[in-house]
Amino acid sequence: MRQGFGPAPWWLALAGLLLLPTCSSAPRWPGVHFAEVRGYVFNLSDDADVYLHHEAVVVDGHLDETVIDREGVVLNDAQTTRLLGAIDPPITSGMVYLSMIHTRHAFVFYDEQHRPVAWFAICFHCSQDLADPEFAGFPDYDALRQLCVELGLPVFDDEGKYAALQAQAPESTIER
Repeated sequence: MRQGFGPAPWWLALAGLLLLPTCSSAPRWPGVHFAEVRGYVFNLSDDADVYLHHEAVVVDGHLDETVIDREGVVLNDAQTTRLLGAIDPPITSGMVYLSMIHTRHAFVFYDEQHRPVAWFAICFHCSQDLADPEFAGFPDYDALRQLCVELGLPVFDDEGKYAALQAQAPESTIER
């Protein structure tokens, strides 16, 4: 007769190992229920006095006044899955950059009543991001850039092209 706790049966250890990859590969962010995701371009000014005040794409529950196309681009299920995988990949190591951030691309997560419940904004120039709820991972910026291009959101290597895009936008799309 065995007494106490002996070693766990081999099948229990094997089951634990088989479940480990599925648990760690599931996206952990945003951690809230959402019904839809839309991509946006915003904060295109090249004036630091302006763009430093518009890093968040959602302010007080509304899109920031600098959003160019207020309808945005709706992501399908496959694109949403890719987005979440790129925002929060299973790799948890990376570099920390301390340069000035200038977010221009963002994804807003909406509930069934089309209220923003989470957002993720990206600066491709300095490879930094801001999010609500807060996020402390290391996103796959190349995958995020590819998704933005696929969605038709303008992505430029030349920083001056963003200001030119803002100048070309019809006044009705930019709330001032």
